[in-house]
Amino acid sequence: MAWKYKRGGVWWIGTRANGKLIQHSTGETDKAKAEKKLATLELMERAQRASKLDRQFFEALTGSQIEVMAVFGALDTWIAEMRSPNTRANYKTFAAQFKAAMPHNPSLADITHEQVRSFLAAVRAEKRASTANLRLKQAKAFFSRFRGALRRDPTEGIPSFKEDDADAVDRQPFEPEQIRKVMAIASPFWRSAAALAFYSGLRLSDVARLKVAQIKGDKVEVAKTVKTGAAINVKLPASIAAMIQEQIPAGAKAGDYVWPDQAKHAVNNEVTNLSGQFATLLESAGLRPKQDGAGNGKTGRRNLHALSFHSLRHSLISALANAGVNQQTVKQFVGHASDRVNDIYTHIGQETIDRAVALLPDIGKPRAGK
Repeated sequence: MAWKYKRGGVWWIGTRANGKLIQHSTGETDKAKAEKKLATLELMERAQRASKLDRQFFEALTGSQIEVMAVFGALDTWIAEMRSPNTRANYKTFAAQFKAAMPHNPSLADITHEQVRSFLAAVRAEKRASTANLRLKQAKAFFSRFRGALRRDPTEGIPSFKEDDADAVDRQPFEPEQIRKVMAIASPFWRSAAALAFYSGLRLSDVARLKVAQIKGDKVEVAKTVKTGAAINVKLPASIAAMIQEQIPAGAKAGDYVWPDQAKHAVNNEVTNLSGQFATLLESAGLRPKQDGAGNGKTGRRNLHALSFHSLRHSLISALANAGVNQQTVKQFVGHASDRVNDIYTHIGQETIDRAVALLPDIGKPRAGK
């Protein structure tokens, strides 16, 4: 609530806006004139509480100048500033969705906390919590870039979404026989992609983007993976290396993609299209139930299953752990930054547990010589 007080014979007025103490001299020695200015300030306060405080009121209230910028132009500027094509593609999705939620193209300064929360709630209604949290992260980055055009960051205080039971899935590794089933009926691309993912741990987005120069004899070298920026350098079994070499298009140059058609999906941030194709392959192999079509695609929440293309990464990490490879080596191999993340991908088999138990002393037997 606004107030007035006298200092040095002149009336001052004060208030709090967005948690900040604001005090201004009215320049008046006459109490009645000062009260008129106080009444104006109280009107501004009521407008602020109703989320209707316009730019002119705010500038008059705080003495701050706000850069006038519309949402669409700000989004386009923000996207154009991104150097990484992959980052640009990811943020374009956010930009398109946010524009659709704000079709009247308001000023950035007029975007409210409630509008951003409504936008995120709509995303959550269609997608998993992780997707809604990604949009929240992107919104924070966007509004942070244009801080000078805001009265207040509209993402401030918005909590992250929590996964619910419907989102939970216990991702599982493939058994060797399951991988063989997939490869037996797969197209040349998917046969090579599955083998490459199993032996290198590369994610689908990296496999689809593989370039000729990254295949060096029987080795695959990726200087920077899409998701984490980790370097992958793997020597493949001779048969797998030969299989991938056969996939290189005739006349392809070092900078060309091994699989141009699949690379288009990855570069255009449409890896979900490839994931759907692999899901269909798993159905054909009898490893996943047939989909009913509900919730599939970019417009709906993804159906979650224990087996997916990403399970091949789990399979590699688990196979290495079960073979006795130490965790530091596994982390270096697949590019995990922490033990915690690596633990999520590690599934210890029953045979490994049985071998470990067999190493324990049998305390039921008497000691020799007793």
